[in-house]
Amino acid sequence: YLVCISSCVVFLRRTFQVNNRLPLVVLGAALLLPTATLATWNWAPTPLFVGNGTAPQVAAETNGAVTLIWLGLPGAAGLQSSRYSMGGWSVPVAVTSASGVSQPQLVVDGNAIVTAVWQREAGSDSVIEASRYSNGAWSVPVLLSAGTGNAINPQLAVNASGSVMVLWQRLSGANAYLQSSRYSNGLWSAPVAVSAT
Repeated sequence: YLVCISSCVVFLRRTFQVNNRLPLVVLGAALLLPTATLATWNWAPTPLFVGNGTAPQVAAETNGAVTLIWLGLPGAAGLQSSRYSMGGWSVPVAVTSASGVSQPQLVVDGNAIVTAVWQREAGSDSVIEASRYSNGAWSVPVLLSAGTGNAINPQLAVNASGSVMVLWQRLSGANAYLQSSRYSNGLWSAPVAVSAT
């Protein structure tokens, strides 16, 4: 995985087999600072997480700060996050420690506020949840997909004014349709049907 603004960040997964047990995955990152020649770029990876880290997502701000989220397995580890700023990576923190999390997505707006959404198994249904990062902390996760039936496959976008749109698929019996929720003026909207139910 590669993201570039004023610098580039590469995200790596290394898998190790230890004593014939389950693979151990180390999630790491390397910061590439452009200089006169490619040979002088910094390719040394920084380990961020030791465990079964999967599904990394990244968002970069115009000032060069970077937010990374990933799934830490088993499910008790939930969704993890680390930020690159001021020349180093922060200690990973939990965006959510809930089990059954999958399909993470991430965006950042022009005010450096980061939004993460994900799918979570909740009993017999799947739901869509979200959290926002600002002022140095992640907010308490919010349920976006209130209602019955599985909500799956979230997609995320943000516009220049900072409004965030989340779109997902709702499964209801034999029917499948699209729903959305919008974050604006400090609130998430109730789910709205985008396609015919």
